[in-house]
Amino acid sequence: MAPSREIGEFTVEVDHMPGDVFMVTVAPSGAPGSLVSTFLWQPLK
Repeated sequence: MAPSREIGEFTVEVDHMPGDVFMVTVAPSGAPGSLVSTFLWQPLK
């Protein structure tokens, strides 16, 4: 289970993937399963 945090009306979940890539999922808190957006983020080195 990825760590998640509620920010206002949204739940933000962050998965740490191999290769220092993070998958960030943002969904409305009141309607789990109705996905707003998922994106990959890789910090600059």
